[in-house]
Amino acid sequence: MVLTAGQTTAFFTDAAQMGLSARTRGFLQSEGITMVEDLAEFSSKDAWTQIVENCKRPPQVANAAGVLANQAAFHIGAKSLHRLKVAAIAVEYYAATDRALTAQAMQWDSTLKNFEA
Repeated sequence: MVLTAGQTTAFFTDAAQMGLSARTRGFLQSEGITMVEDLAEFSSKDAWTQIVENCKRPPQVANAAGVLANQAAFHIGAKSLHRLKVAAIAVEYYAATDRALTAQAMQWDSTLKNFEA
């Protein structure tokens, strides 16, 4: 079962889940993490190191005058980063064992924290 758009947004932005801001969530989408299933491709340490670096130095964007301007860095807190890494391991596991990826299976308090190393 695929998570709904609302469940996906809640997974990434709810404080009890990944706890990301909507702005940072949007940045992760530009990095290729648009759905929870995409986390399976980001289970290596190097993948997250690059994402964190990209958050620190986001690309310039055109301002109202059409001139390129720097954007503020995107924030991924240590707790959120840890949870995202654990979720990536869980998604990879669910895919490898052909288990359904459901909203319940991706709840931090009841399921995901059991994947912590």
